[in-house]
Amino acid sequence: MLLKLYKNEKYILCVEQLGLEEATYLVTFKEAATSMSVLRSLWQAHWLHQNRPKQDDVAAWLEESLSALEDGFADFIKQMEEAGWDQSQIFLKVPKEPVLVLEHLDQEV
Repeated sequence: MLLKLYKNEKYILCVEQLGLEEATYLVTFKEAATSMSVLRSLWQAHWLHQNRPKQDDVAAWLEESLSALEDGFADFIKQMEEAGWDQSQIFLKVPKEPVLVLEHLDQEV
């Protein structure tokens, strides 16, 4: 199911421990992954963190997050560029091993 869901992405994101207070996300990158793939996976993990499901249908929740990614990521990049970021200068290392994304997004920075 995950391979089909993520066929157009250069990564696969799995949700672990959904029933707990804080979900965790495990991201595995495909061979052709780039810095933009890493950024997209972080955007999706953030969206998932902000939009907790009302029920335990993880597949539908992941599908909804991928639709949100498609609809919102270009605007996110545009906002970054308007804030002075140069998209061609974003260099995020693509991990060779799966990465556990632990989010602390509720904390004020």
